Amino acid sequence: AVADNRRLWAVILGTVTEPSNALPAPLRAQLASVAHAVLRECDAAEPDFNFLIETNDAIAAGLWA
Repeated sequence: AVADNRRLWAVILGTVTEPSNALPAPLRAQLASVAHAVLRECDAAEPDFNFLIETNDAIAAGLWA
């Protein structure tokens, strides 16, 4: 599960940092910041699963709002 989450957030980071991305720059920066935090947690020796779950849930909820 952590490997899948890492792949997802690596893609998100790559997407929001592409110069051709049409999202507003502040939103891209915020998403990149979240992606970096999630990737650091995924790479931790003992990832905080609650942090990962809550972050994913918050982003998903924002997409559906």
